[in-house]
Amino acid sequence: VMDPSAVSLMRDNNIPIVVFSLKEEGSLLKVLHGKGTSTTINNHGA
Repeated sequence: VMDPSAVSLMRDNNIPIVVFSLKEEGSLLKVLHGKGTSTTINNHGA
């Protein structure tokens, strides 16, 4: 969960937001290692 000011801060500093499910055991480690299922939101093309 992110509030609007956190999203704005990330956007203004070109920091991507990675969205993934915490329901699957080990999902954070998988995403950190470039595996698993996630969506990255960034400013490219904006």
